[in-house]
Amino acid sequence: MIAITFSEATLAFMTPFFVFAILLVLHIVVPAWRVSGYVKDDVTGDPVQYRLNGIAVFAIALLIWGFELTGFSLDWL
Repeated sequence: MIAITFSEATLAFMTPFFVFAILLVLHIVVPAWRVSGYVKDDVTGDPVQYRLNGIAVFAIALLIWGFELTGFSLDWL
């Protein structure tokens, strides 16, 4: 059995929160293409606008993980 400290256990527990927080910030900061969807707004009748930047965020996330920019080793997750 592997014994870990309380701080390591806390960090391990909070890791998903940090990952999702980083991804949220990336989705907000990275520029996105704005496209009109096929769904119509009930009030105005105009097509709903969507922000598309998922591929760019995915690529940046892979770079952050691949170059270990967070300070954690690649096998942390």
